[in-house]
Amino acid sequence: MANKKFDWSKLLAPMVLVLLYVFFSIFGNNFFSKDYLINILDSSYYIGFMAIGVTFVIITGGIDLSLGTTMMCAALLGGAAYNTWGWPMWACLLFVVF
Repeated sequence: MANKKFDWSKLLAPMVLVLLYVFFSIFGNNFFSKDYLINILDSSYYIGFMAIGVTFVIITGGIDLSLGTTMMCAALLGGAAYNTWGWPMWACLLFVVF
């Protein structure tokens, strides 16, 4: 039976995340406040939605690296449709989604 050593590289990212959390909880002002949590969630919820969509692609064995480019293109087209072309907001949202 081969002697297997523990692979610390798999725990490196979670350990760094815990260290960052501890650091900012000690030295950050209002780190545990409700307003801080709302600001974090408000500025990053769309990344979570995109990650959910890419998760299924990665689980099935595919790799999709075009998510950021697709999001940027859809946002630019939606903004152009609203500001330049004068479309109503509901039409721009449908245009961006489909």
